[in-house]
Amino acid sequence: MDTQPAFIAVEASEQVYKELKCQRNHFEKKANAEFPQLPEAVIEDLSITIYYEADVCLKAFPNEGIIWLDANRWINEESLSKYAEERLNIYKPILNIQGDILKRISLKVWNKNWEKPPETPLGEPDYDRDFIFHKTIKEAISTHQGEWAIIIVGASHSAMRDNSVRVLLEKDHFDCTVTVLKPRLI
Repeated sequence: MDTQPAFIAVEASEQVYKELKCQRNHFEKKANAEFPQLPEAVIEDLSITIYYEADVCLKAFPNEGIIWLDANRWINEESLSKYAEERLNIYKPILNIQGDILKRISLKVWNKNWEKPPETPLGEPDYDRDFIFHKTIKEAISTHQGEWAIIIVGASHSAMRDNSVRVLLEKDHFDCTVTVLKPRLI
């Protein structure tokens, strides 16, 4: 594109981003203590996966307006305080395996069913966030000038499935070009 985006909407909360970004150092210290054999570069790469979504847009377009799609989402403070430890626990089963650790983790955590709608704890479809994202993005479109925008959301929200934010925007006649970032299966 020859122009800057009108805005960047990211599936994140600015407040949560600030809190979780601080946990990256805690993650690195804990990972170094538990896995001293791991290269520092691997631990650093893993630490920046903590709420990385906001990093991407802030680095690429630091002067653009950020729309925080999860700005009003309730977050359990206890879960938030343990986020770094929970993230490390996800990676632990792979960290002692030889080979390309980052690739193994990418393949393990990639959700192969991303086109299915997210579910409530009872197993029912959960479209609430898609509807909220859709409303927020439409408001941003009407209040920001520009020809295009960037929306950074999880693959489920951009999938061709009933009530995904992508489908909702396309029903409103907005063109959506989707790039899903996922590990290559080589």
